[in-house]
Amino acid sequence: LWLWQVHNNVTVRVAAEQHRLIPEPWPSRSLCPGCWTAAAEVQGLAPSVKGPPWDAAVVFDYLVRSYLPSGTTQFEIQEFGMDMRDDKAQG
Repeated sequence: LWLWQVHNNVTVRVAAEQHRLIPEPWPSRSLCPGCWTAAAEVQGLAPSVKGPPWDAAVVFDYLVRSYLPSGTTQFEIQEFGMDMRDDKAQG
């Protein structure tokens, strides 16, 4: 999830540097509606004091399904010792 966040942050930074429209983070709401919380509608897509606008467990599942072949062992975010709901856990 850390790399996913970095990818989206770099996309925003590059778009801003090139004076382009800032694209919606990947996966978009249309690809993964469950990835984005109701807070994303109110606060935008940046983390706030109320927490990130995404559901870390759903994003993790989406990433696993997107990049690992089907039939791969099931993973859960807790197995990696990460709690992405708290920005302090990111390092």
